[in-house]
Amino acid sequence: MRGETEAGVTIITVLIIMAVVSGLSLNLANLTQTATRDSDSRHLHHSLYYATLQGEALAMAALTNAYQKNGNLAPTALPALPELPQISVHDSFRVGITIDLQDLQGRFNLSNLISTKDHSIAESLLLAYTNYCQELQLAPKVCSELLRKVGAIENTKGGSGTSDYSVLFQAMNNIIRAGDVNQQQAAIIAHAFTALPRGTSVNYNTASVALLRAIAPDLSHDTLKTFLASRQRHDRNVTPLTSVDPVISALSRGGVPVGATSQYFAVNTMASHETLQRALQSVMQLDLSTGETQLVYRRTLEFAPVNTPQEIAEL
Repeated sequence: MRGETEAGVTIITVLIIMAVVSGLSLNLANLTQTATRDSDSRHLHHSLYYATLQGEALAMAALTNAYQKNGNLAPTALPALPELPQISVHDSFRVGITIDLQDLQGRFNLSNLISTKDHSIAESLLLAYTNYCQELQLAPKVCSELLRKVGAIENTKGGSGTSDYSVLFQAMNNIIRAGDVNQQQAAIIAHAFTALPRGTSVNYNTASVALLRAIAPDLSHDTLKTFLASRQRHDRNVTPLTSVDPVISALSRGGVPVGATSQYFAVNTMASHETLQRALQSVMQLDLSTGETQLVYRRTLEFAPVNTPQEIAEL
């Protein structure tokens, strides 16, 4: 009887040990699988990031090559950056890259509104700013808050006369946190305005219809339509003040600095794998004397491209 009892205890003990070992093995397998998934996830996210950097480098090279080949960057000479073929960044997945190049001098430069002397609002540009907000169908409160917050940030910089491109996004984050704008309004602001060094001109060859109307509100519908159809053929060596074109002449009297060339560009790079995406926005400055391109600013892209009402409607 005693032997049978000891045998039963032994069997139970063995079964318990087997169950514990099995559980440990299962837990170890689960931990191994989890660690593998985490490692793959980290590797994938890092690969997406490096893929966006690769797209950024390609865009910089394209800008430099286009300038050195043409001697200038006319609107029609901006390098085409189509969706690139998928690239292998790991044995288990492939990443697709999409690159979008934008001329930042086709937008309204908020930094020009802030006086370099006492950081007050430049009255000569305020009318154009107000007109532009109306063209974009932005509420007056939104535009006044945007300008107030841009001015507040500029005031903390000591009047250097230059502008950090991040000023615009700092101001936007402030008004978003305050609940003063919705997502659609924030997206319009992000694509209609910029914050470049003071005195940077608007390129009338790449400016939107809304911005041209805001700077020169007295232009007739037909005059502006004719200009839009022919502006890529204008002599880029002619200064706005000496141009005989009625639109360029009117723009030069609007108080906003205007010109025919650009040196600041944004490159939006999207890397994707299945449902995962990584987006990067890079601000480039093209040296118009040497043709070299340098990185000015880089950030994670938060706003998808949108069309403003004025760009959807036919003129």
